[in-house]
Amino acid sequence: MTSKHKIPHFDGNWEKFDWYCDRAGPRSDSAVVAILGEAMDEFEEYSSMSRQERKVLYRVRKHEHQLHYDRIVFTDGSVSALGNGGFGVFGGYEPEETVCGPIPFDQTSLNAELYAVYMALLYDVNVADAMRIESDCYGVVQALKRHSRHEGFVSQSAQLYHDLCRKILDVMAARPGPIGIGYVPGHSGIVGNVVADRLANSAGHRSSLCLP
Repeated sequence: MTSKHKIPHFDGNWEKFDWYCDRAGPRSDSAVVAILGEAMDEFEEYSSMSRQERKVLYRVRKHEHQLHYDRIVFTDGSVSALGNGGFGVFGGYEPEETVCGPIPFDQTSLNAELYAVYMALLYDVNVADAMRIESDCYGVVQALKRHSRHEGFVSQSAQLYHDLCRKILDVMAARPGPIGIGYVPGHSGIVGNVVADRLANSAGHRSSLCLP
């Protein structure tokens, strides 16, 4: 996934410029934890609302996010009834920015959701623009927030889960541009979420990564 904004563009908006400088990387572990804490607060706020209330608030806040972030990227993961797991990442149509494929380890919904976030970060790892990742899965933020460096896992699947979470946190820390993670209402007709969901559902049957 590429970006039109390799360096931050100053357009005379000092508020946005200060916001960018405060959040630019590389960042400390505590800064990453703070980003995840903000994400958890956002998910928890939405969790107390009806589906319609979530959609209304999301559309209001979408405008606010667009004022700060250069791009909003949607991620989703899926596991079919047959046990095929896939992920999807959608970053927009102009140019088309999609990544999808099967997940290369234990086929669980959470692993698929986490892997989608990882791939979104990986394809923008050295980009200096401000990116917000949106997911409809609260488990992603919970898993990353409570994750630690503790070793001693009793199974290979637990070790794989640990490694994936660690990679996500490491990339978040290293990314030069500001990074945010937030909520998008799932199955509510929001285009980015719908496309990411479709990509994830179809990708579980693929044998390799699919790029635009």
